[in-house]
Amino acid sequence: MHDHWRRVYTGKAAEGVMCCSGLPVARYSPETSGRALVAGFRLVEHPAQDHRTPAAAVQRFNHCHFINSDSSCMEIAHAYR
Repeated sequence: MHDHWRRVYTGKAAEGVMCCSGLPVARYSPETSGRALVAGFRLVEHPAQDHRTPAAAVQRFNHCHFINSDSSCMEIAHAYR
């Protein structure tokens, strides 16, 4: 049996809006979110979701699921439980 570390990151999609409530937002593609936030993890899936705001604008979000099954990392993690 393999242990896996999993991370899920949800953020504004790269093709999403430039501003939210008048403020600039950071936008990420599934690939850039992986490099920026979860180095060492492999992107498994990245479903997108369109969210309609109260002002009727559509904001796209990516839900990125990453996994890491590096056994040496798992041994370290189990030592700290």
